[in-house]
Amino acid sequence: MVRKITLACGFALALCVLIVSAALPAYAAKGKTISADQLPGMCIAGGGHVTVPPNSALRIVGGTALIHTECDITPGNNASVSIVNATIDARPGGDFDICFFPPCGTDVKVHVDNSTLYAGPPTFSSGLDLIAPGSSGQMLVKNSTINANNGPGQSILVYSDGTTIVDNTTFHASGATVIHGGVKCKSNNNTPNVPCT
Repeated sequence: MVRKITLACGFALALCVLIVSAALPAYAAKGKTISADQLPGMCIAGGGHVTVPPNSALRIVGGTALIHTECDITPGNNASVSIVNATIDARPGGDFDICFFPPCGTDVKVHVDNSTLYAGPPTFSSGLDLIAPGSSGQMLVKNSTINANNGPGQSILVYSDGTTIVDNTTFHASGATVIHGGVKCKSNNNTPNVPCT
């Protein structure tokens, strides 16, 4: 009896391992994780753009990106972009945005957490745009610092057609800072206190 139970448990464990092993490649195929250090090279290779395929994800985790060129991240339909514990700095002579140009897909998810972003100089950039299109789009920015004050009139746009939540984030802009959520918007504990529009 004990031997039968042991064999049954062993079979169940082996089946579980096979299922998990089979699922991992499929999950990995749906997204890519990079360090911010790799972003400038990807932007140059993409002619100034990093395309995230539909239903996929780009996760930028840690590191510092010094942007010397145009660098727009362009997610497709239902794609997501995460920037976590990273610095993206376009001050050396570039321009960085998410979903500025070319237009992105719909129902995009953008997550910026514990990160610092810098717009490029005014000769290359009018500010910094973080945009999540689509009524099911999601924009979450927290514990971060966003800078667009390299010249007069540079603006910051944090925008979603769906839900936007901005929390505990510091903005430095020489122009306007706009936070917008088409369906739902929350702006809490930010410096300065920028209300939702």
